[in-house]
Amino acid sequence: MTLSVLVEALTLVVQRVSLDREYPHGADGFLRDVATIGDPPCFACADDDQLLNLSCRDRRHAQPLVERLLAHGLGEESDADVGDFVLVDQLRGPLVSCPWLEWTRADGVTYAWIAGEAPGELAAPSGWNPGAADADAQGRLFRLSSDDRVETYLDLDTAGQIEVPIAPDLLSDVPPAIPAVTPLFDALLEAFRDTGWSYYSADAPGVSVNLSGDEAAYCCRYVAYEESELLVCCVRSPMNVPKRARRRAMEYISRANFGLMYGAFEMDLDDGRLFFRTAIDVEGVMPTTAMVRNMAGCGVGQLDRFLPGLMDVVYARRAPAQAIADARR
Repeated sequence: MTLSVLVEALTLVVQRVSLDREYPHGADGFLRDVATIGDPPCFACADDDQLLNLSCRDRRHAQPLVERLLAHGLGEESDADVGDFVLVDQLRGPLVSCPWLEWTRADGVTYAWIAGEAPGELAAPSGWNPGAADADAQGRLFRLSSDDRVETYLDLDTAGQIEVPIAPDLLSDVPPAIPAVTPLFDALLEAFRDTGWSYYSADAPGVSVNLSGDEAAYCCRYVAYEESELLVCCVRSPMNVPKRARRRAMEYISRANFGLMYGAFEMDLDDGRLFFRTAIDVEGVMPTTAMVRNMAGCGVGQLDRFLPGLMDVVYARRAPAQAIADARR
């Protein structure tokens, strides 16, 4: 039966036809083997007749599974080769472009299926329910740091750290159309070069940089809108607000926004992503290094100021008005 397979944390998705062809005793043999390793997958599901899905915390957790597949002749999907298996991140999808797999994220649940076919009923482990999955994924992971390869999260339930590989082409949270001529973007890059920052994903019209504040590390994404002569900087919070707390978070960020002279918080109500956005009209001028630094500095500063209160609202169920009053002192 063709189904969709559940993706949680970092999930290894394997084509069953490859397992049946290459691995001793096929998919059943592989599942028996991985059940004996010292740190087995968080779950493994074999209900789909085309795909096998095994959820891991991070790349290091998945590595023993990958090594078993490679040792038996299966190949990992890469930018250069079509493989038999691929690692899929719950928030960003496949870590590399994968022509045989389609995926989506809806209502806090990520799932994948064989490309070209309609997604079927979701194959998930026994006892799983989407409400718990959304709370677990969006609520308990707090981002500690990020570089151009890996994001590190704190698991608020276990106090353990989780590393999630970053696919560079999936980093942008602001996907406007790429203009044909990019003088504003070129000027933005020139301003970036003088900051001394290690920036990445510098493809018109956007560029990203990771900056550390007093409270957390933040991903800052700049976008140069050529036609409207507008420069936008979105500084992303390291936490996604869980669904159960979004109503309280909405009140908190509305109170935080009131009276701000420059920039504002905004939250995606579908997945709980939280940003501080600033924008500058650059008609007749070009971005300067000071401008670039100040835009990110504003976002980082405001997130540092209001993030602890938001954490209290989300996880300690503190009243938003009380949390804001403390944040403004």
